[in-house]
Amino acid sequence: MEVTSLLNLNEEERQKLDMHSMLNIINVLIRNLENLSEQHPESEAFKEALKESESFRTFIVNNDKEAFSNAAVGSFHKSLSDRLNKARELYASDPLIGSRLDNLDNILMILDKRSDELLARWALPDLMLDISKERLESDLKEFLKALEINAGHAYHIVFNPIEKGSSDYFVNLDIRSGEQYIRMPLAVKDALFDLLANARKYTPRGGNISLHIEAGPEELQIEVADNGIGIPEGEIVKVLSFGGRGSNVSQMPTMGSGYGLTKTLASVQRYGGRMWIESEKNKGTRIKIKIPFS
Repeated sequence: MEVTSLLNLNEEERQKLDMHSMLNIINVLIRNLENLSEQHPESEAFKEALKESESFRTFIVNNDKEAFSNAAVGSFHKSLSDRLNKARELYASDPLIGSRLDNLDNILMILDKRSDELLARWALPDLMLDISKERLESDLKEFLKALEINAGHAYHIVFNPIEKGSSDYFVNLDIRSGEQYIRMPLAVKDALFDLLANARKYTPRGGNISLHIEAGPEELQIEVADNGIGIPEGEIVKVLSFGGRGSNVSQMPTMGSGYGLTKTLASVQRYGGRMWIESEKNKGTRIKIKIPFS
């Protein structure tokens, strides 16, 4: 079905959508620090890093745009890195903790990249990104592998069907353009991450996910499909609403905030695009987007 109803969001809701990706990242960071603090209560570095991360999270939860800046993110990153380096010295002989600290470094790297993009969107709301196919594919793979790392390698994501094991996710990335670069609104690129994260989250292990992007002379076409649990009949409008979730996932534990599809639709409508959703419970979901180059 094509989504034809316009979103009616107030300013607070729009700001929460803006902060959606950052909230997800900081939640993952805090969850990892909570686990380390619980398992190693003797470490002041982990306690201090957790306290500082929780304090930084309030900027995001409260949608404090003035407090959330490049300088603030940079200062937070440096301070947290200093604390984690102290922990790295203390536990230098423990390879497991070293691996988990590497994971935290990876989360901070993603935080930097996503905050740079968010601040760029705030400064230039209509910013269009010219990105090479190779760079876009690299960014998407980096994001997906980060999901795997942040889950403690509880699952594996592969991009070659030959490498797929019975419990691995196979992600097929198909990016096409007649030009060297693909023109894409920065907000739409951000939405791609949400669509892929949702597809992974709601697809059982061993499932398949595909992303097809085609940039033509007049429009950008995007299609994300999976063979996951799908959306129950009659609930598509519900899951597109602010914070809405399907009845078949309402009890699933998640670090997300339920804004991913809403943010995607808001981005599509902002740029005069169109969006379709086809889904069937226990069979999967297919989302198609068209953004005109006008």
